[in-house]
Amino acid sequence: MTVEPILTGMIRDGISVSLPLESIVSIAPFAFKNAIISDHMQKGKPFFVPSVRRRFSLSLRIPQGVQIWIAALRSREYASRGIIKTLYYKAKAGKQLRYYVFTYAIGYVVLQVLSIRWLKVPKGLIGFPWFDQNPAWDSGAKKLWPSNGLNIVWPPDKYLSDDTLDGFCDRWKMLEFRRHFTIRFQEN
Repeated sequence: MTVEPILTGMIRDGISVSLPLESIVSIAPFAFKNAIISDHMQKGKPFFVPSVRRRFSLSLRIPQGVQIWIAALRSREYASRGIIKTLYYKAKAGKQLRYYVFTYAIGYVVLQVLSIRWLKVPKGLIGFPWFDQNPAWDSGAKKLWPSNGLNIVWPPDKYLSDDTLDGFCDRWKMLEFRRHFTIRFQEN
């Protein structure tokens, strides 16, 4: 399924929708693909190694260590031109942990991808750290991926605005200071 019929009314008119799993599994690879493209356009060595990019291009399966959120935006500044913001971090808590945040807003829709990778996997660790958003964002951003299988009602209760969009884009930098997050180790 392509994302165009799903996202067009959301982007252009901000129409309210209930996104079933079928729509979620279309939007999530679309968001991840854009994160890969944006990362590859940056100067320096890409965050996503060739094997990850190749595997995704062949299967459209999102790799472990990737979480995606969807939010809504009411903006005068970005309404007609959108925004793409990419941020790279090194977690102080785990010197071998790197993460990349890609935020993409167009019209009323905001998609945010948080991707995590280990430079060297700590001994005995299975899986990737799992980051929960600060509860202050819960009314404005819904976790899209990994899906819990339930429909997502969009737009969320609160919209992002010109005043809050930068804070939303930068919200994961707090991980370096070990505040406003929890880490759970998922298996798979």
